[in-house]
Amino acid sequence: MSAKTKAMGRTRPRAAPKHRADESGGRGGEQSSSPTRTASRIGSKQSLLVARLSQPAGAKIAALTKELNWPPHTVRAALTRLRQQGYVVTRSKSEEGDTVYCAAPSVPKKKRNRAAAKTAA
Repeated sequence: MSAKTKAMGRTRPRAAPKHRADESGGRGGEQSSSPTRTASRIGSKQSLLVARLSQPAGAKIAALTKELNWPPHTVRAALTRLRQQGYVVTRSKSEEGDTVYCAAPSVPKKKRNRAAAKTAA
């Protein structure tokens, strides 16, 4: 045992960390290429929500709360999550005065080629 180890109070070497960055899966694994996800599992409540919002007439909060068995604040939070995932969620008023929501996947923006823009100018 070295003098440095005795001074630090250690009598045996440290164990290797359980998770390593180079191992596949688990912590430190590969990240997806896009930060947003636009697909959901078939049969899930999120896919049902997207299906109802994708209809031409849209959906009211009251109908969604009844279908999904969620309270209204949870439905509104799910709408916010859809926006974060890249859906375009619109809100309008029906003739009765109720709020109607519609959703559609967003169209990706074209990336601008700066080299081509400089030569055109």
